[in-house]
Amino acid sequence: MTDLKVLMLSSECVPFAKTSGVADVVGSLPLALKRSGVDVRLALPHYGVLDAKQFSFTPLLPAFDVPIENRSDKAAVSQTFLSRAGDGQGEDVPVYFIENERLYKRDGIYMFGDDAERFIFFCRASLEMCRQLGWQPDVIHCHDWQTAIVPNWLKTIYADDPFFRNTASVYTIHNLAYQGLFGQRVLEIAGLAAQGFIAHPDVATDINQQVDFMARGILFADAITTVSERYASEILTPEFGEKLDPILRARKDRLSGILNGIDYRRFNPATDPYIARTYDGSVLDVRRENKLQLQRELKLDEDLNVPLLGMLSRLNEQKGLYLLRDTIEQILKLDVQFALMGTGNADLQNFFGDLQKRHAGRVAYVPSFEVPLAAKIFAGSDIYLMPSRFEPAGTNNMIALRFGAVPVARATGGLADTVQDFDPRTGQGNGFTFNDFDQWSLFGAIARAVETYKHRQDWRTIQQHGMRLDLSWRHSAERYVDVYRFAVDKKRAVSQKQEQLAEDIARTARILAELPARIRRLGDLAYNLWWTWNHEGQALFERIDAPLWHALTHNPVKFLREVSADKVDTAARDAEFGAHYDRVLQKFDEYMGTRSTWYDANYPYASDDQIAYLSFEFGLHESLPIYSGGLGMLAGDTC
Repeated sequence: MTDLKVLMLSSECVPFAKTSGVADVVGSLPLALKRSGVDVRLALPHYGVLDAKQFSFTPLLPAFDVPIENRSDKAAVSQTFLSRAGDGQGEDVPVYFIENERLYKRDGIYMFGDDAERFIFFCRASLEMCRQLGWQPDVIHCHDWQTAIVPNWLKTIYADDPFFRNTASVYTIHNLAYQGLFGQRVLEIAGLAAQGFIAHPDVATDINQQVDFMARGILFADAITTVSERYASEILTPEFGEKLDPILRARKDRLSGILNGIDYRRFNPATDPYIARTYDGSVLDVRRENKLQLQRELKLDEDLNVPLLGMLSRLNEQKGLYLLRDTIEQILKLDVQFALMGTGNADLQNFFGDLQKRHAGRVAYVPSFEVPLAAKIFAGSDIYLMPSRFEPAGTNNMIALRFGAVPVARATGGLADTVQDFDPRTGQGNGFTFNDFDQWSLFGAIARAVETYKHRQDWRTIQQHGMRLDLSWRHSAERYVDVYRFAVDKKRAVSQKQEQLAEDIARTARILAELPARIRRLGDLAYNLWWTWNHEGQALFERIDAPLWHALTHNPVKFLREVSADKVDTAARDAEFGAHYDRVLQKFDEYMGTRSTWYDANYPYASDDQIAYLSFEFGLHESLPIYSGGLGMLAGDTC
């Protein structure tokens, strides 16, 4: 059990809105966290495509003001729940929907010209919603670029807000390729124009010239996660870092890789409603009925002895579809069948459509995505293909393992974390992997899988190894709880330092206010660098306690904090010290009161100009060690 309170922010979540695997994660992880005792709540935009009747939304908060740019807009909040029905493990997870018709009542989720404003408003409204509810989260867990501005806010415009002072941020990267790049105008919309534009010296110029939401999430989050351990190490390199690897390397002490899980209630061959015959690892013989069902539905030749290769994917370069295109004719010579479902690049759709016509009965291509057919492909395929160039997590690979479809996958990202290459000498492994992203490496892995398929006992062992893996969210949720605690500890350490600094400043103020009336203006002298070039001013402090003055490197503020009250009282009663004090204060007041300076005398025509003198170091005095050489001396003397 845990006392953590976590607000999770996402642009999508199953079953409400989905365009990518982010929705699956956000639809499952909160339930596992709830089971661990976390008070987790989720916030989403209330898109116009959501069916209010289907999800039973109820009003929660009436319209309230949300700051946006130099004005405010209205947001209301409705509520429903992520259901845990049937597991008997406790309450459901509250889901808050941010409502604003102008921004969200549209036919779609993304790809609008004002997406930056839409998600900035969603994030700001979610924070203000917490205030309206009187619910202070310990952690705000942000997913992908759409919510990456929140860690930036918590370190800037909300930094001194008592309500969020102890709220930590965790930022999860699902796919580094989608960063949320916009022009500088969005800083005004986000209320961050005063904090300035951020550029990193080691990041590519084209990235530095834009506002990169994901980069800001990485830079400002108390903890950063991504969706597999392998991907967390890969994105530190130029090959996989999508031009943000210098920032990620700089913050690698805050980066963790946590492998995604899958929802065992949704993906379970023992209970799936769409397949011809349910099964588990102990009765794999009946799985052949699902293969026949799939062959019939896709008009493939009904043959249990021919290996059936299945694949569900977006048709693009990242997923390895061009690699597969260049290899498929050789693969088909291995006497296999191939079933593909998915949409994407038009040239790939055309290619696989033509391939189906040329190899009728052996190739099936379905240019759509249908949940029932997806289940049948997982349950009916012998081999499941994932030849991705990069794959942060690899959810489909996990589902395939769960359903006993043996994966052939490139050893990258989450695929490398879940697929162990089969070793015929030891009998260990649950699939077949390849390292190099080229067509012959892919072909070689498929050829090994097809050959092993002929040895049915070995094949059965491989299937059972995959089905026995625990790919549920339980372990992942435990890791996230650890990350939440890490983030909270980091935030509290900063807060404690800030509180200590505030206490030190207040203590100094009290000490100066309690100086004897006769010499109380020592505080004025201490906080004005005039004393650094006035020897009588320096001697005044030295006179109170010479050993301490030298031990503290002639720092008058620190000196007044540490000198004993007895020595201060003695100095205040000493007539000679008083006379010295009066002389110094007279000169100090004359200096501060003069209207004519060296600059005014020599450059009277520029007396109203303001000059900003920029330097990496300033040699002002030994008690301020912000210099290292001649540059500091020059800057200090000039100022």
